[in-house]
Amino acid sequence: MSVKQIDEALRLWNVRLGAAAQNLVELQSHPVYERISAPGSKLSGETAETSSVAVRTLRYLLQCYDLLQGAISRAEELRRDMPALFGAEDREREIRNVLTGKSIHLPSVQVPLKQRSLVTAIENIDVISPADLLAFMEPAFENVKQIVLRLDTAWESMGTSIEQATRRAAELREKADRLSASDRGELNRIQQRLESLQELASEDPLGPAAQQLAGINEALLRLSGNLEQLEKQRREVQQALHAAQSLISTLKSEHESARACYLEAREKAGFEFDFDSSDRRLEGLQAWFDRLHSANAETAPASLVTALKNWTRAAQEALAGERATLAKARSLLDTRSELRGRLDALKAKARAFSLAENDELIALADRATALLYGRPTPMAEAASLVAAYEAKLNSQARRFV
Repeated sequence: MSVKQIDEALRLWNVRLGAAAQNLVELQSHPVYERISAPGSKLSGETAETSSVAVRTLRYLLQCYDLLQGAISRAEELRRDMPALFGAEDREREIRNVLTGKSIHLPSVQVPLKQRSLVTAIENIDVISPADLLAFMEPAFENVKQIVLRLDTAWESMGTSIEQATRRAAELREKADRLSASDRGELNRIQQRLESLQELASEDPLGPAAQQLAGINEALLRLSGNLEQLEKQRREVQQALHAAQSLISTLKSEHESARACYLEAREKAGFEFDFDSSDRRLEGLQAWFDRLHSANAETAPASLVTALKNWTRAAQEALAGERATLAKARSLLDTRSELRGRLDALKAKARAFSLAENDELIALADRATALLYGRPTPMAEAASLVAAYEAKLNSQARRFV
């Protein structure tokens, strides 16, 4: 190994050592490593075991780095003291042995069986070359780094997920309170579980905390669906109550219109109808509606929707009955008015044919007029008289055609 080769090898070793030192320092100062290596750090389960591997390995790597740096420093010192002539070959050989031979005596290491994935390649070696030592350190360093990054991700992910779940649980709790839902007790228990899970995740983010959180999130998703369904049903109830209120207002208005028309038709046309039954039906529907409205807070929405559908069906039947009564009463009044008009028109026709003084027609007209302008009017008899008057008039008028 020439002097030039020695100098180049030493230069390269110093570059490698500089990079290794920087990487080791950065890894050692990483917040997660500081957390897991701090005296009295509160860790448990898989996180405690994995952290122990990382701490033990990095400490061993620092020892290896010191040994490696010591070997290169020894080689540099030998290079500085290399004689110009006599003894140079021996010194070159000595430097070569330091740089390429098994010049580093390793410290003893006791590695538990389940942790040997990181340092098992070196546990039974007493001496090693700088190159072989560096070759061992590189994957060991990478393993420690991956552990630190894995823990960093796990703590951050668990912290964020628990925070989101806690916020979601609080939102659902407020919603459950607003809806007076039966899920409030379960949401209280979930909030308590999340508080306990926060401590567990702090100690062991790699352990069962993630699985427990997944179970909590599934429960929150289910409860969210329950509350959405309940909220939808409550909206349906409110819409149904609003529609029912509007329907009963319409029913009352139609009932009063039917009453007024019924009373007029009873007085003028002898309309006979048990209107008291309509009054009782309306009173019953109003009392039924009041009970449903009062039960809104205590009754299950699904049951209340069904009850409101039944009430609506009964109210619509009652409304149809009121409108039928109104139509029948108006029909009688219209018929009475129509008969009056018809009789007047027939009288005018009789005058036109000079039959106004006809005794038979006068008698029919007087009897019909008495009935149509009396109260109540016997509609069938009045209609019969008007028809008889018309028939008699037409018979008499043919003589003039």
